[in-house]
Amino acid sequence: MRHIAKYSFFVAILLSAALVVVAVVIAAALNAAPPASISLPLLQFELDVFKAILAGFVVGMLGILIPAVASEAKQRFEQRKESRIAYSEAKTGVDYLKLRLSTATLKEASEIVQAVHFKKHIAELFDDFPEWLKKRFGPKATEELWDERTYQRLFGAREVLESNAGIWDSLAPDERIAKLAKALPTQSELDMCLPSPALAESRREPRSPS
Repeated sequence: MRHIAKYSFFVAILLSAALVVVAVVIAAALNAAPPASISLPLLQFELDVFKAILAGFVVGMLGILIPAVASEAKQRFEQRKESRIAYSEAKTGVDYLKLRLSTATLKEASEIVQAVHFKKHIAELFDDFPEWLKKRFGPKATEELWDERTYQRLFGAREVLESNAGIWDSLAPDERIAKLAKALPTQSELDMCLPSPALAESRREPRSPS
């Protein structure tokens, strides 16, 4: 469970607070008891024992939970770092896909498209993915829109490679760029999260999972 150390830490604090309240109640009872009361020594002994138990409980819980909370915080930091890297690799992979394909053989080009598609999936698995989208493209950016726009480009690049498989290796880089121009248009990266007529049309047609 995520944040279990943090939740356990809060529970331990609440339990400690409850024990403190009990200790206060016992102390109040001692103060209110008549000086000659027979139970006074017993209550004093119980309070001393309770103080020792409370101190041991607090020290023991802090000794366990503080390292756990620190470890979870470090793990969360590393996860966010990995998430940001995965997002950046997927985004730049699509941004520079046309240039990379223009100088690649058919075999290399197919591997490049497959690798970028794989990085797209990895980036979308992280919980922080929507946060990176909104930081780069604004509050209107959604996972669905980015997924469809990216899939549209990757699938279009794959179709170009398949339809030109027989001649791809003999094409010059500028000829390859011309054939990829429609599938991979050179445009502002901010357009990656803006709807387009082509995307709206593709939403009406069923497609295989990306």
